[in-house]
Amino acid sequence: MCSSENELIHDVRQVHLEELIMKNEEQFVMVRLPLSDEQRMLANEAPYKPDRKGSALEASILAIGTPILPCADVETVGYVNPDDIQKSALSLGFAVIEVREMPDPVYSEALVRRTDMEAQVAKVAAEKDAEIARDSERLDWIERHRATQAVHLNGSGWHIVPDGESCGVDGETFRAAVDAAMKAEREAQG
Repeated sequence: MCSSENELIHDVRQVHLEELIMKNEEQFVMVRLPLSDEQRMLANEAPYKPDRKGSALEASILAIGTPILPCADVETVGYVNPDDIQKSALSLGFAVIEVREMPDPVYSEALVRRTDMEAQVAKVAAEKDAEIARDSERLDWIERHRATQAVHLNGSGWHIVPDGESCGVDGETFRAAVDAAMKAEREAQG
């Protein structure tokens, strides 16, 4: 179905996990133990990197951890003093860390339940896998339609005309335009 007007097909803005995390001041990172030899090596090298962000300990954790987006479905169960965490990480033995119910200027680091975070990690991984699958489907479609024309519309999106078609479809992003072309093809096939 062709329209004489250039209608934009809106889709949810694609934001990569890393971009969203970098826009956020607070970062959540999950590190599974025991560490592998490769993780130990990365953690040991991280503090000496010229582009490191934060303290040496933070650089090590970020080098080996899995970034987790802050989310409403993970309940905060208490707060600890960040200095206590650092001291316990550096201690050679057992460490006791006081946990408080409410945050204050000293007890500011939020604690969550491991099972809640594991569920969040699984959710993020599933979302990434689904996006990879959608991108693979898009690439397969592009490969099948090698003579497809794609034109960038000077900041207002993309226009795609599949080979053999007299009109095309528009999208705010290239992904959205390919999705619209795929949808139009499915609808034409019945």
